[in-house]
Amino acid sequence: MGLNALLVIGKMFVLDDFLTDFQIQKIYNRNLPYDHTLYPKEELECFYPFFDEAKKHFDFSECIGYEVWRQRNPQNLGWHYDHDEILLQTEDVFSWPICTIVYYIRVCDILGGNLLFRDGTSIKPLQNRLVIFGPGIEHAVDEMFTVDGHRDSILINPWTYEIKNPVG
Repeated sequence: MGLNALLVIGKMFVLDDFLTDFQIQKIYNRNLPYDHTLYPKEELECFYPFFDEAKKHFDFSECIGYEVWRQRNPQNLGWHYDHDEILLQTEDVFSWPICTIVYYIRVCDILGGNLLFRDGTSIKPLQNRLVIFGPGIEHAVDEMFTVDGHRDSILINPWTYEIKNPVG
């Protein structure tokens, strides 16, 4: 792990300069489809540093898999909760992941795009920044402006049961 600083805001954790260049390259080399698939931990070795950090703050003892997706230059991500979308649609029940893990793998030449929380917290996307926050926390992404810039993030929700893929 690179030199990092931990900022704690309620049940939110922000760590800068989180991975080494070698660890970042392992993520790029993994080349996942990033389509909300639920993966077992064994298939996600490149993300072990994220899981290890999140386990310091949340109980992973019943975790059975990890939903992984990627956002590139997100637009119009209004207020929402990370939840089991299929369970909500079929049974009208909200169910939360253990936590939400956001990793900014590539950020350059953007204005805005902050991760926002209802309590007024605003987290600027910075390359190699890890953000972890608890279940059931409403959040959004601020309007972003760029011409040729990038705000690429990897998002991971650990689950205690097998969720269905909302995309496919």
